[in-house]
Amino acid sequence: MKRLVSFGLAGVLGVAATSALAGQHQVPTVMIDTVQRWAFGGFGAARNSADIKQLIGCDTWTDPSGSSTTCYAQDAAGKNYVTCYTFDPSFREAIRSIKGDSFVQFHWDASGQCTAIEVDDSSAYEPKR
Repeated sequence: MKRLVSFGLAGVLGVAATSALAGQHQVPTVMIDTVQRWAFGGFGAARNSADIKQLIGCDTWTDPSGSSTTCYAQDAAGKNYVTCYTFDPSFREAIRSIKGDSFVQFHWDASGQCTAIEVDDSSAYEPKR
């Protein structure tokens, strides 16, 4: 009986240790709220999803007349597609910090202008496969 208890405890500790070493995992699929005017998602989660519709991204366009930034997102159902734009240089800086596995959230006003952009890089987010 003593042997069985020791083995059982070691087995439980082994599982706990394995889980503790795995780290936090988040799979932030693309979510859109057209009433509150926000969208967010992880690039890796969107790319790795089973559906073929969800996407999220931002781009910056520069030419001799100036620069503009656009962020866009579409949910997994393909029901909602949203976009916002800005000419604000600080938003362009945030966009330039995006990496292939970043999490991005953006907000916009009634005219479609971006009012906030968040870029987050974390080991918790799913990388693209």
